[in-house]
Amino acid sequence: MARTTSDGTPAVPGPLADPAALRIDRSSTAERVADVLRELIVRGDLPAGTALREQQLVGSLDVSRNTLREAFRLLGRERLVSYHLHRGVTVREVDEHDVEDLYRTRAPLELTAVEYSATASRAQLEELLGLVEQAERAAAEKDWKQVATLNVEFHERLVDLIGSERISAFFHVVSAELRLAFAAVEPA
Repeated sequence: MARTTSDGTPAVPGPLADPAALRIDRSSTAERVADVLRELIVRGDLPAGTALREQQLVGSLDVSRNTLREAFRLLGRERLVSYHLHRGVTVREVDEHDVEDLYRTRAPLELTAVEYSATASRAQLEELLGLVEQAERAAAEKDWKQVATLNVEFHERLVDLIGSERISAFFHVVSAELRLAFAAVEPA
């Protein structure tokens, strides 16, 4: 017969009895390293084709080689980096098919987000407008790297209007990969 507590709920045995004792940091060091590298890709600081030198990154990020390799594996699953035998890891280069597929993925999410914009707060809509205005200023200054970065951020904020953490997280990965395509066409 199962044990119960004084209020009649089933008792949880052993180490699971105190949920507060089980609180853990939900992100590993490798995930945090992947987050840093992903953000550098999104900002265009690590354009497509950039070699990610293990020794240099281990030193600058102050992590172990195993942690960095796990971060590379995470980014590889997101299609942001590629591993080349005897040459190491590079930021992935996208081709025409990739770009078509990314836009095919992006379109239905953004159309759904536009529907949700009717219920968006004034602050959310003002944030979107602010991003457009910043992108227009950057375009006037011919700062195409900044235009592309703001474009990615605008579309991510737009999809955030849906209100789903899962969709937003998925779209962040799609946006990072799309940023690689922007880098391929940006003027130097």
